Amino acid sequence: GIRDSVASRGLGDVYKRQISNNGNTDMDFTVSLERGNPAWAAQMSYDGQTSSTNLAMNLQAGQSADVELMLLVPETAREGNSNTYTLRVEHTSQFFTLNTTSLVVSDNLAVDLVKVDEGVVSAAIGNNFTFVNLIVFNTGNAVLDLEWSSGLAPNGWTINYANPPTSVDVLNQANVVLAIRPPNQTDAGTGFDLPLYVNASNAGRYVTGELTIRVEVPTSDYAGISTDSTEAPLLFIPRGGSGQQVFGLVNEGNQPLSGTLSVE
Repeated sequence: GIRDSVASRGLGDVYKRQISNNGNTDMDFTVSLERGNPAWAAQMSYDGQTSSTNLAMNLQAGQSADVELMLLVPETAREGNSNTYTLRVEHTSQFFTLNTTSLVVSDNLAVDLVKVDEGVVSAAIGNNFTFVNLIVFNTGNAVLDLEWSSGLAPNGWTINYANPPTSVDVLNQANVVLAIRPPNQTDAGTGFDLPLYVNASNAGRYVTGELTIRVEVPTSDYAGISTDSTEAPLLFIPRGGSGQQVFGLVNEGNQPLSGTLSVE
């Protein structure tokens, strides 16, 4: 006879099948394993023997022995995929017993968010954004819909995702770009930790990936030119005439500014 008992191990799913000689004489058995989908790895172990197909054993009258089955689910298996495993214990071609186990892949929602380049993000003052390259990985077995957010930045900072992906397939990855710009006149060396979040979902189930990056402002040269006049006296100057307009020059960076003004 065969009786089920479950064991727990970190590699795959491990089961024990107890085989008993319920007769009154010693008996030789051949234990074989048949997989519905042979692409799913499996192996049996008993008394130092290991095989993916068959084992031999001898049991005295009334004796029992455990055969351990290790059933491995492929990394590419998706939620709902299944396989069957039939254990056949045979004494003769007319005297045998069967036991079938079915494995169904349960949901495994998992997402990772990583930064491509290590180290501190240096966000200089200026017209341009500083871009941070990220990668989101779907390490689970279900397609994930993605929603993006970030923690609070100091006042005046601009933090945006640039067209982030809205979904990622099973065991796939997608590129993500984060755009950062500090406010003008931010002191050099100003920094903060910015948490980034990707909320992944599938059919009402959720999992969150989180990454914290360090952002700092380097020494930055940046100037702004402005005028308080709504008119444009220099735009139309008659021949022989003159015009005048006052411009303001502001040092919007974080260190003393020197240079030359020119008109083109």
